[in-house]
Amino acid sequence: MVVLRRHMEGICLNPYEYMLNDEGDLLNFKNQQQAVEFCKERGLDVEDGEDLWNKYGIECHEIDKAQFAQVSKDIKQNQKEEE
Repeated sequence: MVVLRRHMEGICLNPYEYMLNDEGDLLNFKNQQQAVEFCKERGLDVEDGEDLWNKYGIECHEIDKAQFAQVSKDIKQNQKEEE
């Protein structure tokens, strides 16, 4: 599974921002090409994951189910803290 993430500037506990859907859940894709197509459909001028990184600083990151579950949990916890 692949997620989209961007490295945040500066020093912080979690150095990544992850792409979320409208409900605030972590977006995930079957593979890098599906993630790139998603970005292209939303107007980003990219051909592949390297373009996505070089032009926009967005990384297509391979993640397993356990990592996905932990990141999703962390995102939900951060959202609760911000409310």
